[in-house]
Amino acid sequence: MRYSVTHVVTSSHPGTSARRLPRRRSGLHPRRRLAAHDAHRGREARRSLTDDDLPHLVRHGLAAGRPDDPRVGDRRGSDAGRRARHHHPVRHRGRGPLHRPGAPRQRALRPHRRARPRPDASLPPLPARPLAGGADRDPRRRDRERPGLGRDPRRRRRTDGALAHPRGPRLRVLRADDGRRRDRPGGPRHGVRPPGHRVADAVSRRITPGLAGIPTEVDVVVVGLGITGAGVALDAVTRGLSVLAVDAHDLAFGTSRWSSKLVHGGLRYLAQGQLAIAHESAVERGILMEVTAPHLTRPLPMLTPVNDAMSRGRTAMTWAGLHAGDVLRRTAHTTTRTLPRPRRLNATETLNLAPALRADTLRGGLLAWDGQLEDDARLVVTVARTAASYGADVRTRARVTGATGNRVELRDELSGATYAVRAGAVVNATGVWAGDLDDQVRLRPSRGTHLVLRGAVLPHTRVAVMVPIPGTTARFAMVLPQPDGTIYVGLTDEPVTGPVPDVPVPSEVEIDFLLGVVASAFTTPPTRADVVGAFAGLRPLLEVTGADATADLSRRHAILTSTTGVTTVVGGKLTTYRRMAEDTLDVVLAQGRLAAGPCRTASLPLLGAASAEELRRCAAPARLVRRFGTEAELVLATAREVTGLADDDLLTPASDDVPVTLAELVFALTHEGAHDLDDLLDRRTRVGLVAADRVVAEPLGRRALELVATGSQPITLG
Repeated sequence: MRYSVTHVVTSSHPGTSARRLPRRRSGLHPRRRLAAHDAHRGREARRSLTDDDLPHLVRHGLAAGRPDDPRVGDRRGSDAGRRARHHHPVRHRGRGPLHRPGAPRQRALRPHRRARPRPDASLPPLPARPLAGGADRDPRRRDRERPGLGRDPRRRRRTDGALAHPRGPRLRVLRADDGRRRDRPGGPRHGVRPPGHRVADAVSRRITPGLAGIPTEVDVVVVGLGITGAGVALDAVTRGLSVLAVDAHDLAFGTSRWSSKLVHGGLRYLAQGQLAIAHESAVERGILMEVTAPHLTRPLPMLTPVNDAMSRGRTAMTWAGLHAGDVLRRTAHTTTRTLPRPRRLNATETLNLAPALRADTLRGGLLAWDGQLEDDARLVVTVARTAASYGADVRTRARVTGATGNRVELRDELSGATYAVRAGAVVNATGVWAGDLDDQVRLRPSRGTHLVLRGAVLPHTRVAVMVPIPGTTARFAMVLPQPDGTIYVGLTDEPVTGPVPDVPVPSEVEIDFLLGVVASAFTTPPTRADVVGAFAGLRPLLEVTGADATADLSRRHAILTSTTGVTTVVGGKLTTYRRMAEDTLDVVLAQGRLAAGPCRTASLPLLGAASAEELRRCAAPARLVRRFGTEAELVLATAREVTGLADDDLLTPASDDVPVTLAELVFALTHEGAHDLDDLLDRRTRVGLVAADRVVAEPLGRRALELVATGSQPITLG
């Protein structure tokens, strides 16, 4: 017997009125769906549900506040109509007890219509396909591939990585010296390695202090070994050019180690109307987090508390900005597995993520996601080591005393010896010191200051907290938890005049300003006594006529060529270093003095890069895996060979507050070009940011220097 009935259901919750359900079609069985409180089980979240990995208590807060969630039970609107159009009642005929002879009479309101439906069974895990750079891609994901591969179905790849429908051979015009010598057709160019060729000799892959044994002629000389200079060296050497990269001090000696350790997506530039810079930042963020250095980056939840300091107008503007930032993420083809979508939180959820916030004025929160680096100096060292692994000659303690477009004069800061090197091109990537090498460059540096706090000052803070700066509409102070247990508070933007110092020093005015801004957001705000360290960096901003404040100056990079032929790259920011390097080499090649292949760094993983699943399988200690990726085992094996010590000695941290180990210090001396105690504690590890921690770690650093200096065995590991 088949029938159709109209149900009148009254909610059991007070304050709700009875609602009449639509007439059900005969033979139409209800469709099982997941409730809001079961959205984390069994399947990927739909667009209407959250797609981040926050704790389940936080995720279900809104559902607990609204028992009659529209995602549970009947759902009206276009979605319900679409389901009705696609249902096939014929498929359900003859099923169930209603259609069997002698079946007992059923109640009009079936139990499963009154009760909350149970979730479906969990989906079985599917094997992931490896991508360039070690990033895994789930076959169930429907995002587009990276630009150039996602729109043409013929370019899809099989599970083994090969193209499903490979194209036939294509013709292209060869240059006069493209891939062969002029005097012998078909042979390779003399003295030039094929693009992407790694050097087999282990010794040549290491960064070396001093200038002993440098070549007298190369294709490209790069001056400066911050993130920009290291990126230019990597880009040039992977195009097949011979490279000499030098720095007067050490890797990451300047601005590159004084950043917020964030991989920004350009939201601030979007608020200023700088769409091109915002999109470029979002694209480079995706490349860095998914291809280039997934082992050194991680998604960071960024929480903006909605309290008395956030008016309704500013809250609406901030929420719109976060959605605009998510549009940037989608246009950059960064997946929600890397950076989830933004969402609103109630007060309970907000306090669960940051219990130190003031609860009396808290109305809720806005949650978004951005990228965070393990360490900015660690990224510079890894980029430089990757360039060296492809054949670049990377030297520290090498000061440039004079430069033209085809020649540089160098002085060894260790021995005092002088050298001259001929080059096809000279690139000036010295940042705020660019004017010292090219007097035609006019810069207007800006100082950004950060404070360092112990994690216990703001306990259990698991997310970055954004506090609005009074008197501004789009600027925030940031409270940033770090992997080593400390917390950074920043960021200021103050103009700098006069000579550029080697190590900038924060002013007391900036320290008091940052403490005052964040004080309004926390129950027990940090005080001056809680500040255990502070650091400042100088941004190399181009001087622009009409700009009153350094905050108004564009962060877009510029590439200039002097009358002497030196190519200078300035501006930009850490996130876009790869694009800056690519544009610089394109300008150099356009001048016609060198010939090389296209840029390869957009799909080139750095040393140690791997997917999260592969990193989880590493047996090395978690700190080494975080900082070295798949090379964590090499770090430990090198330390064993050089010192002859057991793992207990090599992996014991300096103290409870200083997690640095002897193994990573030894590896810094043998493979990363560290020369003295300052290199070890200030740039290879960041212990020097806290003066008290530096004192604790100094004996461990001296022990590493002694062990490497007295090691009797030659180092044979790569």
